[in-house]
Amino acid sequence: MGASDWRRFVEVPGLISRGCLGVLWILVRREGDGSTAGLSFPLTQLNFLCNIIHFMTPDVSVPQNGYTNLLNIWNTTKAIDKTKGDSLANLTYGFWHAGNTLDTFLDYYVRAKPEGYQKEAVARTEEGIKVFSDAVDVDPTGNPPSKLPTKAWWDDYGWWGVAFLKAYRLTNAGRYLQCVKNCWDFMDQGGRHQGDQPFEQDGTWNHYPGGAQNLITNSLFLNLSAQLYGLTKEQKYLDGANAQFQWFYHWFTKGALTPVLPGGKLVYPSCGLGVSVNDKSVPKDKGHYWTGDQGAVIGALSELLQIAGNVAPFKDDPADLASYLKDACNAIVLAVTSNDHMVYKDTGILYEPEWIDPNGAVGKGVLMRYLGAWLQSQGTLNSRKGFIIANALKATTTPAGEEYFPFSWAIPGVEISGGGYDLIKQLTQQCAGQDAYNAYLLVA
Repeated sequence: MGASDWRRFVEVPGLISRGCLGVLWILVRREGDGSTAGLSFPLTQLNFLCNIIHFMTPDVSVPQNGYTNLLNIWNTTKAIDKTKGDSLANLTYGFWHAGNTLDTFLDYYVRAKPEGYQKEAVARTEEGIKVFSDAVDVDPTGNPPSKLPTKAWWDDYGWWGVAFLKAYRLTNAGRYLQCVKNCWDFMDQGGRHQGDQPFEQDGTWNHYPGGAQNLITNSLFLNLSAQLYGLTKEQKYLDGANAQFQWFYHWFTKGALTPVLPGGKLVYPSCGLGVSVNDKSVPKDKGHYWTGDQGAVIGALSELLQIAGNVAPFKDDPADLASYLKDACNAIVLAVTSNDHMVYKDTGILYEPEWIDPNGAVGKGVLMRYLGAWLQSQGTLNSRKGFIIANALKATTTPAGEEYFPFSWAIPGVEISGGGYDLIKQLTQQCAGQDAYNAYLLVA
């Protein structure tokens, strides 16, 4: 090029936000008088150059791994006496969040495979067993107790059971499978076979009396039943899965799985409402959705799909159960990645418009957990790769001056406003963000 042509490098910062160099160096035409005033560089050429650099340079924007912070707060809260609200063994908040957090740890170990991950998985699980024992005064690794423990809510055992299942699959330790069986027994004996309303006898209560047959509790029982039958072939687990699915199918056909715009379907009513799925809530509470419900239902239906050939036919069953389950899961996936009850405006980022206490805080993480697992099982991860990465980036971007991941991934500054204790709030936020990171590991 000539002396008066493209011969000067000019620093142009801030033009590229992701996938390119932090500072872009471009050739700029030098005017005849030797100055750089009157810069003449067509925007179309600049955009073209940006695109070239994007594909020539490594992606430098990746989600943050918050495992160390999650482990630190786990270690802090598990050491607190169970009479204190910030204790993992406290039944008000900590107990079920401890089970959910153990699940998050195990996903991380399996996917990231850090050095010594199998040893770490055993360590976290054994710590979880101690928390469980402290909370309900029952060793989950032992034989079923003669008297059913009634301290915790029945759905709490579902969170623990699903986590213990992952520990068993990772380690093949029989004591962990016994934990799962005990959790299932507690749910079956305490949460089921209650009530005298039509179809409620097929559902699972989160507490009785005074509780509800909500989506989370019933999803967890179906999830456990299907997985335990797949592992053991014991008839009682298949019976549990059959009866529980009848509850789901009945209420789904009544409208609890509803079409939404711009496409797909969502399940309701939100567990945050504290109501049963029944003839009152289905017509009344449409429009109240929770991210955690969507994820848990995907998880339950996907596990039932694995044993669909064994599920006994009922008069009102769908003609093709496997196709029905796949279609339902895919419909929920479509909705949670596009509907404005799930993603904030046009950002594509998950948010919670209603339930923002420490319980609601984990919903987005639960959704990311089961969304990623479902897409992986179907070989369709690439179809939602952009969504997973975008949410993982937002979920794991620590606000300035803060140590833990934010509650809101979509709206800066929105914080948990209801109930709970400071450490448990931090645990739930960090756990949800780590779930998003774990989903990212599937597409990284």
